[in-house]
Amino acid sequence: MLLLDKIFHIRSMEVNENKASVIGVLNADNVIFSAHFPGHPVLPGVCQIRIVTEVLEVMLDRKLSLTEARNLKYINIITPASSPLDIFFSKIDKTDNAINCTVTIKSGEEVCTKMSLRYE
Repeated sequence: MLLLDKIFHIRSMEVNENKASVIGVLNADNVIFSAHFPGHPVLPGVCQIRIVTEVLEVMLDRKLSLTEARNLKYINIITPASSPLDIFFSKIDKTDNAINCTVTIKSGEEVCTKMSLRYE
């Protein structure tokens, strides 16, 4: 895992058939926050996608390769102060070799990011 346990620590995970909910905290001391951006730390969008991917890999107990990202909406910035974060997989659709998922990342009641991802 590239980012789990370095930037994002899972506190709890609940998986139900085609849905899942994960609560985790950000490691404010990670170097990414001092570089992006100095004095105003923000979790980069690419890191958000990677965290979602790694969480899904843990849930499915298999390695995944991202093949498509659609409908990426960065609604509110995520900072270390946004912790804890809730990652909601409102739809996980497994077909043949592909996995499609719809994900929302929230900080409290505030929606931060929405995305639709496809993996093989």
